[in-house]
Amino acid sequence: MIGIQTLIYLAPIIALRDQIEGLASGGQGIGFPIPDAKNPVDLASVDPDFHLKNVALSEQDWGKFQRLMEGLRKRYPKSPLIRWDLAKMAYLSGEGTLTQEFDIDNYLKTLVPDPADTVAEQASCLSAKAFVLLNQKQFNEASKVLETAIALSPKDYFQDRRISAQLLLRTGKFAESEKLLNELWLDNPDDCSILMALGYALEEQGKLDQIPELKKRERNLIQIYRAR
Repeated sequence: MIGIQTLIYLAPIIALRDQIEGLASGGQGIGFPIPDAKNPVDLASVDPDFHLKNVALSEQDWGKFQRLMEGLRKRYPKSPLIRWDLAKMAYLSGEGTLTQEFDIDNYLKTLVPDPADTVAEQASCLSAKAFVLLNQKQFNEASKVLETAIALSPKDYFQDRRISAQLLLRTGKFAESEKLLNELWLDNPDDCSILMALGYALEEQGKLDQIPELKKRERNLIQIYRAR
């Protein structure tokens, strides 16, 4: 029985292995199959500095975080992951958190998608721009950029939908935001930020009976993350 189960578990992996070996032997680039077969693996994620950057961010070592980000930015200028981190840097700069000045206006000028890039690279460029515009309270501009980003790949990009939910919250469209946040929560049940935003959307609509359960889930998640 164990042998049969092993074969069942390994069957999808064997098929994937054969597919990859075929691509590699033919000299073809091996694309990242999710969300789009034409999208490459983000090489920034396997750079040792990427992990160190995350550690610095979690420890709120802003100077080290910025130094590592500067190097990653130069090495991977079109990386979706790095673009998103730079967008977060723009937010942190606006909050007065960073130790060094971050030129938000100049960064926005660099966020122009290249049609020759992969879908992931183009979408990440627009997502980052929308996030920066949202935090600059340029809501109309952020909405237009988001529409373009989502049109590139409607179902694949989580960040666009998350930013859309934030935009709806910031513009007082709480019922629409609640609907979208519930969809996001189903796909990301361990995301505290979604729970917090959903709680805010419910509270603004007077749906206070649902708040205690959300708060309980949020506390449980925080305890789990602290234990890791």
